[in-house]
Amino acid sequence: MGSWIERAKTTLKEIIKNVVESCDGLKVRVCFIGYRDHGDISRFTIKDFTDDIEGVKSFIGSVSATGGADFPEDVTGGLRKCLDQNWTPGSSKQVFHIFDAPCHGKKYCDGWDNYPNGCPNGLDIEALMREFRDNSIAFTCIKLNEQCEKMIKAMQNNHPSLNITDLSNAV
Repeated sequence: MGSWIERAKTTLKEIIKNVVESCDGLKVRVCFIGYRDHGDISRFTIKDFTDDIEGVKSFIGSVSATGGADFPEDVTGGLRKCLDQNWTPGSSKQVFHIFDAPCHGKKYCDGWDNYPNGCPNGLDIEALMREFRDNSIAFTCIKLNEQCEKMIKAMQNNHPSLNITDLSNAV
């Protein structure tokens, strides 16, 4: 797991660098939403939107993984936190979601799941993806393995312009 996390951090820092470079002369704000699972200590690790790009990269470098009872993670909780951030109206908006586990629910996860009926807080990945779509927030999934295909399909069905980058063979 450690190599996956380090690769995800490196990838995210590269993405931020490329976005900033491609927006030469424009104000770029970045935030970071890290999520774990229900019941884990420090379920969310959040760095609010800021134009302190190096500060965000440093923050990302300090994030570590903890917990791990069942296979799925609180993906829907993380997406909700993302949507609730202070997005600038009228700006170009982009999410890069790096993941190695699906959200809760039998229809997304074939492995052991403490919440087989879905998110215990009632969050629904389909509704969340429609909210990203309806708010003109571009969305790129960066998958680290093949265990998330059911979740990705549900995401695509509700945000048709969803981009997918496959890093399952990168580590």
